[in-house]
Amino acid sequence: MLKKIIILSCLVLSTNLFAQNYNEQFTEICEKGKISESKDFLENWEKAEPNNPEMFVALFNYYLVQSKAKFDGPKFLGGTIIATDNDSISVSEVLKSVNKSDSLFILSQKYLSKGISINKDRLDMYIGRSTTLLEKAINTEFITSVKSIVKRNSVNSGKWLWSNNEPIKKTEDEFVGMIQSYINAMFQASNPDISEVLNISKLALETYPTNYILLSNIGVCMLELGKYQEAIPFFEKGLKSNPKDMILRLNLADAYVQLKQISKAKEYYNYVIENGDERFSGYAKDILKEIE
Repeated sequence: MLKKIIILSCLVLSTNLFAQNYNEQFTEICEKGKISESKDFLENWEKAEPNNPEMFVALFNYYLVQSKAKFDGPKFLGGTIIATDNDSISVSEVLKSVNKSDSLFILSQKYLSKGISINKDRLDMYIGRSTTLLEKAINTEFITSVKSIVKRNSVNSGKWLWSNNEPIKKTEDEFVGMIQSYINAMFQASNPDISEVLNISKLALETYPTNYILLSNIGVCMLELGKYQEAIPFFEKGLKSNPKDMILRLNLADAYVQLKQISKAKEYYNYVIENGDERFSGYAKDILKEIE
């Protein structure tokens, strides 16, 4: 649901509130649900205003919609074609639809990337790119797109632009929360690339060096990499920023369990049992039973 909301916001927020003819016309096209029929209009807009940031967003949305419309045949599940009402469709026809869809998606990304190259602080463009790439897969392009947001944020100090180049300010909590949604998706992948989660978290930490969420990410990555001793300082530093965070304490306890320092681990588990909510205290009690 979150992905759809973000993409739709790109559509809605990319319309112009000011008296700019092309933007107003595209607003009407969107409101009428005719974006898929707007190719000629968009081509004229591109010729007339080749550097208009809203034009790039409009073309991104157009080709994104077209890419989704091109593949309405059988669906794939683990490489297997799931039967549909039209079972007579051939595998070659399915693959043709997939290839056409992919080429249109790539085109949508090219327009958004070009828009970002000209409008380096347009956060809606960055979000549109990263979110749609995430829909496709957690791959090199997606990871690179997330890194580009983090790197730009360190340059502009959280001072971004949105639709119509309206200025917005992202606080530390807001920005880290946004990046964390991408990091969570990376953590939850079937074969997570821990090294890239670590890289992104470290990049963001350069701007927000005491952020407990980023510190926790790095600590968890260390645990996943078997670097238990190295994980501890990150969890401890995170607790200095947010002493009430129970996840940090549970992760610290886990690090000490892995290091066979059971008495130290019990201190943290007992703290969570005494001070955490039912979910965390219940988890701590279960772990204590296993290690005692």
